[in-house]
Amino acid sequence: AALRLDQAEALEAAGRRAQAKAAVRAALAHIPVDRIDLRLRSARRLRALGAYDEAAELLAALRAQVPDDAGVLEESGWLARARGDYAAARSFFLAAQSRLPDKPALAEAIAAIDARRQRWISAGFDIETKPGEPGISDVRTAQLPVEWRWARGYDGHWFGQIDSVDLDVGRLPADYDSAALYGTVQANGPAALASFPDGFVPRARGTAVGVGYENDDFRVDLGTTPLGFTIEDWVGGVRLFAQTGAIDWSFDVARRPMTSSLVAYAGARDPVSPRVWGGVRRNAAAVRAAYYGPRHSATLTLDAARLTGRDVPDNDYFGLRASYDWRIVDRPSDRVFIGLTATFWDYALNQRFYTYGHGGYYSPQTYLNIGLPVLWQGARGRWTYEFGATLSHSRSQEDAAPFYPTDPVLQAQAQGAPLPAGFDAPVYDGGRGAGWGYGLRLAVERQLDARWALGLRAALDRSDFYEPEFATLYLRRVFDEAGGVLRDPPRPPRRYADY
Repeated sequence: AALRLDQAEALEAAGRRAQAKAAVRAALAHIPVDRIDLRLRSARRLRALGAYDEAAELLAALRAQVPDDAGVLEESGWLARARGDYAAARSFFLAAQSRLPDKPALAEAIAAIDARRQRWISAGFDIETKPGEPGISDVRTAQLPVEWRWARGYDGHWFGQIDSVDLDVGRLPADYDSAALYGTVQANGPAALASFPDGFVPRARGTAVGVGYENDDFRVDLGTTPLGFTIEDWVGGVRLFAQTGAIDWSFDVARRPMTSSLVAYAGARDPVSPRVWGGVRRNAAAVRAAYYGPRHSATLTLDAARLTGRDVPDNDYFGLRASYDWRIVDRPSDRVFIGLTATFWDYALNQRFYTYGHGGYYSPQTYLNIGLPVLWQGARGRWTYEFGATLSHSRSQEDAAPFYPTDPVLQAQAQGAPLPAGFDAPVYDGGRGAGWGYGLRLAVERQLDARWALGLRAALDRSDFYEPEFATLYLRRVFDEAGGVLRDPPRPPRRYADY
């Protein structure tokens, strides 16, 4: 019987699940009723293979036979959790813990179930910078995200989001070469500078709101881009979760803002005329498959989108991302992962500029990035932490693009107006590029007391022409002590634009 169970494990590892189930059933037919260990092992295999009814019947018989056996009680808890009966799972885990008080897995399982009923609120202060041209692409964003979660029994959480956003790109100089590639300045020639003799300050302030619900099967949300921005929109999405064998799936349909620049996120006002453009939204569908093993994990994501905005061309996108990680250290207090990632993007149009009709977001016609990430996560006492580093190499290709892709009159006008330094036609050059980059990030949380935690997150990236930096300081308050206040790994409040 033990050999048949070994065979079942090997068949399961090979993906031959039907044969693995048959091997477990054959083993059970030869296991004496007093061999509690082998019958319990059979129940574990049946649960792992998704044969929940058979596992439940076997465990019920075992509980009747040995009602105080900690292993039987624990496995009953894992089965109940797998079937979504969290109240029963908690009861079984508590009973097992009373017999095995020093087993960390039981304490973690109980805490995870308690967290499903936990209500909490977190608030942070975010600062993000992306160096660029003053008044155009030199982005400095300050945000106050507030995230609220309210449990609906063990089944899921209602959530609400309020994010105050202040987006500043500095002052556009009243200098023709510096200001020509913003709005319609170049098409109107040097005389356009008379419209802003002291410079022009594009800025956006607003408050985004969102509400939704999430459980093990789906997530749905509906909200807005920041109210008070030049262009305001409804946003939201639906995500479905599923599992087939050892593969976790998610299917996502969503409308989200592009946040890479003031033009893309808030929409921009032309310094020369009443024109408004930008406010780009990503209308996307995605499918993701993931395998999470005890040591090795892998994911594959495919997504497609149409990007739309005011007086900017619609832009079609396709992307593919694959990742693999290997858990090289797995201790109760520390986990270390190394991995490999590959990312591919394909945009139909090059829309990364800031003259009228461009969306102000990076959109190469081909982009390939290979990354080598290292991640260290852990918890010690009142602290949880995460440190990460990535080395990457990327290649990209961009098409040439006219200064004013949505307005033939402006483009014709641009032909007769003076060009800024470095141009011999009102067209942005295309080209190919390649280079190395790296990223660093850290996050830490400190428990202040049973209901409060303080956290810090920071990150930076370095590559050619892209050097963003980010930091956030946040507080979390839980309304129920069961489940704990710390998150492992640390979890800052999520910004609604990043859902």
